[in-house]
Amino acid sequence: MNISTTPRCTRTRSRHTDALEIDEELFGDDGLLVAFDLFGLSGVLTQIERDPEAEVMLRRALAILDAVVGESDPKVARMLDALSAMYANNGRFDEAEPLIRRAIAIQEASLGGDTQAMGDCLVSLARICWKTSRLPDAVAYSRRALDIAESRFGSEHIATSHALDNLAVMLGESGENEEAETLLRRELVLLEENVGTAHPLYANALSILGRLLVKQERFDEADPMLLAALAISERTLGENNRNVAAQLTDLAFIARMRGRMEESEARLRRALAVAIHVYGNDHPEVAIGLMNIGISQLITGRVDEGRAMLRDALAMDLRHFGESHAATVRDFANLARASLMARDVADMGENFARAIAASDVVYGPGHWSAAELLVERTRGLRLLGLLPDAEPIFRRTLQVAEDTLGESHPFVTRALLELAQLFQDTDRGAEAVPYRERARTIIAAQPREVRVQYGFADDAMAGAKAS
Repeated sequence: MNISTTPRCTRTRSRHTDALEIDEELFGDDGLLVAFDLFGLSGVLTQIERDPEAEVMLRRALAILDAVVGESDPKVARMLDALSAMYANNGRFDEAEPLIRRAIAIQEASLGGDTQAMGDCLVSLARICWKTSRLPDAVAYSRRALDIAESRFGSEHIATSHALDNLAVMLGESGENEEAETLLRRELVLLEENVGTAHPLYANALSILGRLLVKQERFDEADPMLLAALAISERTLGENNRNVAAQLTDLAFIARMRGRMEESEARLRRALAVAIHVYGNDHPEVAIGLMNIGISQLITGRVDEGRAMLRDALAMDLRHFGESHAATVRDFANLARASLMARDVADMGENFARAIAASDVVYGPGHWSAAELLVERTRGLRLLGLLPDAEPIFRRTLQVAEDTLGESHPFVTRALLELAQLFQDTDRGAEAVPYRERARTIIAAQPREVRVQYGFADDAMAGAKAS
């Protein structure tokens, strides 16, 4: 059952609509109560995933509040937070961040820095920082939000759960998996005691923990968690919900890693159908669904189908984000890899060049992502026999990686191993040895989850080898 068609949801929407019409008649289109009615109705519309209509309501409510109570009133901050969250959920981070920062400034000036509303705003800002590749800032804001929640409600209160899982996500993205897992297991206990194990909040926490375990290749633990989360979400939210799409995608990845490609692709296609139902045919989440299926097709040898799907994903992201965005960096790189598989040298070169150019704009010149793309491009040309003298490019890439990340960063091993392989392939085995030894030393110093993250096997101690 889709939540938007439930009698309760229909009654709630009708009640807010009736209240809005009555208050408009009594107080005019710009009355304070009208703003609150609009805010309530926007929340219902967001819940049933009708964001464009909700945005119109929120913008109108915000304009009324600015005029009636002034731009520095805490009620304005609440509206700003809601509008910022909507923008962020739709990938409009450049629009979302100024709104949430304005909300935080209002909260601090009017109510102080330790209110629940401030904690909610900090969570919103942390998620924007995460999505725009500023993880240290995201972790710092998330820790502050959790401190506020615990100081106001205590560590076992339901209101603390959101701050817990938010910090856990940021820590997991930062490679702090042990602390992240501890927080999530604590949250599951908290939620079980407060709302039970059949609640959407419990499903959400299960999903986050499942994803964390997947990143560490703990598939036997992750699979039942994600299946349980999916079942809860389908029962409580309906089969066409964004949470369901995310859980299907997670389960598809596990199936792929276990070699169950038909099952994986079936889940991905269902996730795409859900995304289209939720967001429409042209949305960044739909582009991600297309990308996932395209990659699945490449893995199973359907290169032409995979390239077509990846082109559709790129075209969609270009419409939404333009040429220079993290999503298009990803899309260009995926298309370049697909073109390498098709031995389409011109297309591979063009897409790697566009990916590197976009990376320079998004992350700044000299960022490791551009260095990694350069490594891939050079490797591709060398594998195709079109770059007899790859050594200068690999040396340049190694220098960029060392200067940007430091000489002991895991990514540096990629450039080291590429140089070593180049020497090995050109009968210069003795020159390869020190590069392999240095790569082995760097890998051996990393925890297991970091080795997995950067694509190195657990037996890296025995012989550094890129996957």
